[in-house]
Amino acid sequence: MNIAGSDVDMEVDMGAAVTVIPTGVYQSALSHVQLSPPSSVRLQTYSGESLEVRGEADVPVRYGNQFAVLKIVVVDVNKGPAILGRSWLQVIHMDWSSLFQVQGEKRPSLVEWFPALFGPGVGTLAGSQVRITLKEGAQPKFYRPRPILYALQEKVDSELAKRRHTETCGKQSVGCAHSSGPEGR
Repeated sequence: MNIAGSDVDMEVDMGAAVTVIPTGVYQSALSHVQLSPPSSVRLQTYSGESLEVRGEADVPVRYGNQFAVLKIVVVDVNKGPAILGRSWLQVIHMDWSSLFQVQGEKRPSLVEWFPALFGPGVGTLAGSQVRITLKEGAQPKFYRPRPILYALQEKVDSELAKRRHTETCGKQSVGCAHSSGPEGR
């Protein structure tokens, strides 16, 4: 982002109402900009700490082929990034696809690291013994199934149809849902 003729690296913060420049960034890149005394704006960090406002200025801003005169608020903080707040985002239209490009080496996915966990079919617990202790006189309870998110409904229906087709549910050693409720008796 070019601010008053200087290129300044900024972090987009949707939680920030205004664009904030730390004094360290101001002194290194924008010291030629004259600040006016701060208005009544009061700023707080996410953790609730107050920030002392050193001054404000209306500065020319260029992003790509866009140009605008926008307000910066300089705060008395030496370290930290310049924060591009919502006040600028309402005027400057960001090229989000270029901002969120991830570069680097490809890491193996969890499926590649643990192929046995994600293989087809029903899994079993091998090499361990399991003991389930129930209270004396415990009665099974039937709970209606929870509603499925609409976005997942098609995938769930597809998986259930596949399992019905292969009759996986009938081959499990642990009882299926139809054997735990009153309908299955």
